[in-house]
Amino acid sequence: MVEEYLPDTVVAHRIEWVVIFGLTASLVVLLTWLTPKLMESRTRGGLFLVPERQAGWVRRTELDDVVSTLTMRGSGTVGLTTGLAGAGGFGKTSLAVEACHSDEVRRRFGGGVIWVTVGHDRAGADIAALANDVTEAVLGVRPEFSSPEQAGHRMAEALAERGHVLLVVDDVWHPKQLRPFLSAAVRSRVLVTTRLPRALPSKAIAMIVDEMAPRVAVQLLSRGLPPMNPGVLSDLVGLTGRWPLLLSLVNARLRDEHGAGTNADVAARRAAGRLGRTVPAVLDVTVASQRETAVLATVEHSLEALGAFDRARFLELGVFPEDVEIPVAVVELLWRGTAGLTSKQTERLCGRLRDLALISGRYAEGTVPSITIHDVVRSSLRSEDGLGKERAEAANRDLLDEARTLIPDDDLTADAEWWRLPRTVPYLWDHLLFHLSEARRYRELESLLHDVRWFVTRVRVFGVAAAESDLALSTSRSVAGVRRLIARSAHLLTPFESDAVSTANLLARLYAFPPMRASVERYSQENETTFLRARWPLPDDGATCLLRTLTSATRRLNEVSITPDGSRFVVHARDGGAQVWKADGTTRTTLATHGRPVHQVAVAPDGSWLVTRSGSRRVQIWGIGGTERAVLRNGIGRLAEMVAASDGSWLATLSTSGKVCLWNFDGSRRAVLRRGTGKFAGMVAAPDGSWLATRSAAGGVGLWSPGGKRLLILRSRIRVRTKPRRLKDVLRMRGWSQEDEKVSGRNRPIGKVSQLVVSPDGSWLATRSGDGSVRLWGADGVERAVLTGHTGTGSGMRISPDGSWLATWASTGPVRLWEADGRQRAVLTGDAGTVRQVVIAPDGSWLATLSGDRSVRLWEADGGERAALTGHAGTVRQVVIAPDGSWLATLSGDRSVRLWEADGAERAALTGHAGTVRQVVIAPDSSWLAACSDEGTIRIWQSERTARQSRRGRTGTVRQVTISPEGSWIATHAGDGSVRLWNEDRIEGATLTVPLENGHHGAVSPDKTWLAVWSTDHVVRIRGAGGRRRAIPTGHPGRLRGVAIAPDSTWLATWSADRTVRLWGAGGSRRAALTGHTGPVREVVIAPDSSWLATCSEDGTARVWWADGTERAVLVANIRATAHLLISPDGAWLATLSIYGKIQLWKPDGSRYAALRGRVEGIGEITVAPNGRWFAIFSANGTAGLWGADGKARASLKGCPGPAQGVTIAPDGTWLAACFDDGSARVWSAGGTERAKLSGGEGRIRGVAISPDSNLLATCSDDGTIRVWDRYGESSAAGARVEAGLNCLAWFPSGLAIAAGGDQGLYGFDLYPPPE
Repeated sequence: MVEEYLPDTVVAHRIEWVVIFGLTASLVVLLTWLTPKLMESRTRGGLFLVPERQAGWVRRTELDDVVSTLTMRGSGTVGLTTGLAGAGGFGKTSLAVEACHSDEVRRRFGGGVIWVTVGHDRAGADIAALANDVTEAVLGVRPEFSSPEQAGHRMAEALAERGHVLLVVDDVWHPKQLRPFLSAAVRSRVLVTTRLPRALPSKAIAMIVDEMAPRVAVQLLSRGLPPMNPGVLSDLVGLTGRWPLLLSLVNARLRDEHGAGTNADVAARRAAGRLGRTVPAVLDVTVASQRETAVLATVEHSLEALGAFDRARFLELGVFPEDVEIPVAVVELLWRGTAGLTSKQTERLCGRLRDLALISGRYAEGTVPSITIHDVVRSSLRSEDGLGKERAEAANRDLLDEARTLIPDDDLTADAEWWRLPRTVPYLWDHLLFHLSEARRYRELESLLHDVRWFVTRVRVFGVAAAESDLALSTSRSVAGVRRLIARSAHLLTPFESDAVSTANLLARLYAFPPMRASVERYSQENETTFLRARWPLPDDGATCLLRTLTSATRRLNEVSITPDGSRFVVHARDGGAQVWKADGTTRTTLATHGRPVHQVAVAPDGSWLVTRSGSRRVQIWGIGGTERAVLRNGIGRLAEMVAASDGSWLATLSTSGKVCLWNFDGSRRAVLRRGTGKFAGMVAAPDGSWLATRSAAGGVGLWSPGGKRLLILRSRIRVRTKPRRLKDVLRMRGWSQEDEKVSGRNRPIGKVSQLVVSPDGSWLATRSGDGSVRLWGADGVERAVLTGHTGTGSGMRISPDGSWLATWASTGPVRLWEADGRQRAVLTGDAGTVRQVVIAPDGSWLATLSGDRSVRLWEADGGERAALTGHAGTVRQVVIAPDGSWLATLSGDRSVRLWEADGAERAALTGHAGTVRQVVIAPDSSWLAACSDEGTIRIWQSERTARQSRRGRTGTVRQVTISPEGSWIATHAGDGSVRLWNEDRIEGATLTVPLENGHHGAVSPDKTWLAVWSTDHVVRIRGAGGRRRAIPTGHPGRLRGVAIAPDSTWLATWSADRTVRLWGAGGSRRAALTGHTGPVREVVIAPDSSWLATCSEDGTARVWWADGTERAVLVANIRATAHLLISPDGAWLATLSIYGKIQLWKPDGSRYAALRGRVEGIGEITVAPNGRWFAIFSANGTAGLWGADGKARASLKGCPGPAQGVTIAPDGTWLAACFDDGSARVWSAGGTERAKLSGGEGRIRGVAISPDSNLLATCSDDGTIRVWDRYGESSAAGARVEAGLNCLAWFPSGLAIAAGGDQGLYGFDLYPPPE
């Protein structure tokens, strides 16, 4: 018993001890769970990135108000944005710094306080870089967004993860500068300082910071000085206008004179007299001219304390950009160039200027010593009374000349090699191009922007946004081309695992721009950087009409709407949120729907406001800028539908309970419609907003005024019988027509209305009833006609834009066209499947139909067929006609959008979406379109005819790639049901497509001169590379299971479930029929020399045959259910694999010479080394091993994470690689030692291939990345990222090029420079 080993005390109090033990164990578990949480909280909290407090700052009365406002509770963008507005130099920044350092604010914002300084000149990519800086500070990883809105959104996501955060945006000059940072205001609080109140959001809490209170102004003026004459102090306060900047300058000058021995009162009177010469006795800071005069006079008064030499040096500081921290080391470069100052002299002069408050400085331990110049002071320095243009230009040249001395071994006789600047001086990297422009060295500026060496280093070290900001400084067309390329490709330039691979990816993208190719190749050679050079135009490079790719807040985009003026579009998602984007993608506003999924969006006709339906009960009205105007309340119920009047005067909502409410634009309720014949099931508004039509679930259509008054109910005198009622009706069903079944009925409401549409002019409407009929009505309620002829259930209607005719269709049968008076115009025959959609051109002259057979057909308005559109590999889901009627767009399940001319000619194929494309919308002026997809991106495309794309080489999804031995042909097996042959420059040589509904497989002859495709119709179709076509009716009575082509390409074998194998010549002649198996044939393999073949069957036997059909041997010896066969590369032996995991080795004559010991459970992949001496087996249970050709086990491969998806062995037989279900890949030596574990980055590795010389390994991933690794995969040598996922890859025989198949087609890359 256990008690025998326990102390008596424990035995006597066992219950207490059990309780103590249980509590202790619970405490240990709790601490184990809580410790990481606390560590994470400690790591995530306490981020405080705020400038240091200003020494001697005088507390202002406004501080308490600012702190109180920041710490109050609030929600929404309006409540969470606070602005400090006032003229420059009034202390907004100092006030914000003090507020951030207060204990109350630091306690309130446990997630951290983060400071960003914008400044006057920052825009575009510079703003994106600031947002990226914040994200990097929070997450430790820098994003590569060059779009301000995308960068702002990512920043907001990062801040939201930290909880309560205060983001300070200092010195904002324009609303555009602020918009990206307002994304954070949804969950964080934003404090803004600006000189322009109009830069703040319309309902932000604005606090005006102007002149100081008299008492506080006197305190600042007399700070650090003995008591002075109150009258003189009052005069100085009046002369400075209680302006904090001027007060600080005067105070610093007074303290300087007092320190030199001058009486404080004397110095004060002297200052008052000096300023009084030009400044009014009572300065009015609201008058710009007085402010400018006061600044010049005050700065001049401070400069009088300096000698002429020091004064000149101070003026030279005007060459630096606004609102930038200037390292003292850079100031030393400037003054060394202009006056030969040393480091100590520079420090002394900076200290002197800081004492006079002309500059501020940061000299804290652990930071780079730097100075800043107030922008008001900087403006005075850059005026003609200050430095002047000529002296500023000369000073910039001197600074650049001295900066060249930092470049190691720089050749001063040639252009500066600025890309070799030390990275320890980031100021020069960020502002070098600014100084080149200021020095008027435009040729050098343009040369640098075209130099790949500068560009690569800039992107690699400082990010894509920094490089795009540099490119914005040039107006040349070639630089503009690079900038457009970077804007389209910024999302593809995110960093890889190493700088070398990131650089290779950048070079691959730059090479797509022809003017940069020579520079890219030169850089690659000089720096020994291998990159993947496009062998032919890449499928995603063909998207020349792509304007920009935008990243949304969610990866489940549902719908996109464009405002009537085309200036903006609205995107909403299934998992919450909606965003309003500017048409060029430069501005985005996130609507605060509080996490509720947005189901519907309606935009006002004038584009000034929109309505969202989110969650189950919430309807919000928004300004187009994102401000919430109203929320519809008062028992609205669970929403099913909403419509807005075209004039924007009212809104109607329909609840799931059948309740219809009318609302005013301000959110107040107008009326609730009274039910008549049942719950309301649908509604539509008149085009002019003068009435609302509703349909009920029980039947009936009613028209209502905008005030909620019922105008009329539609009633019909005609009833349509939709089913035969008697036996004679059944007998005449074949000739039965609805037209014969119109019978008179009493004047009653129509029943079960399933659809309701209104003509564009509102003069008539059409209803679709449950009896299959369509009724036309006047707006006065008079029935015009009853249209019959459709026999299927489910239906649709569409009225032409001019209101002169309409189209109707049902689940079965053709589309019918009708005149507005009810006369049948035409019947459209030709659609093979169910008609899913009908779209009519804006001018009503033609229409498009979308059918279930994946086709789109264009028709004339009189019923004549215009064209049939084909080309999509997947089901076509949507058809949209451009507002100008000159072209249309189709959306398919193959993740592509295609543009077509109105005559049916293809204009462009828009590809690149990695997820399912949900919707396409076209701008009102037809100049651009937007497509949103599941992976969270919105792509903006231009639609001009100049953006036409060539269809050459577009394959759709490629699942398999094979390259001919000499490298002259490439074969692809695509997801669109085709096998294609291409020559090496990717010109299509042959295509054979099998109908998808039959299932299909393909094989390419080893000599790559012909290919074979087979399906379930028992026919093998052969097509030669020269276009020759032929078909082989195999004669198999059973289903065709496979085709094997002999290595010499002269014959092939077919087999099926009929237990036979048939041999055919390549020309289609029958050679032999192999009989003998008593069960269906499982597999056929042909020897490398094509002289014999082996077959295995479900009867448990394997047989060896000569190529003429003579049986050579029968393999027996308890094989039992042989599942697979394998022949060694030299044809010296073959292996049989049973479904029970038993492997046996045989000679071709049928003699067994080895059996593998034990069983290999669930064989997944088996691959033989090229020399035939060993083979690798990967099982479905995740185990793997190496075996010799003698049947002896060589090694067990450790580390397999699961079943293998692909295995490849090096041609020299010394190592192998495999990729697995978990997305990783592993490399082993031939001895079984694991050499490397490879990752696909953010994606999953889908393919592996080893180069012909066995020195390189290539992998491709479903995130669109391709990597080239050195031998054994120990390090990556090159890489590239494309738009869509990659599925497979293969090396060209030269070992210098790779072909990869992906979701967008076939990619080809050369290794450049070629490996030696």
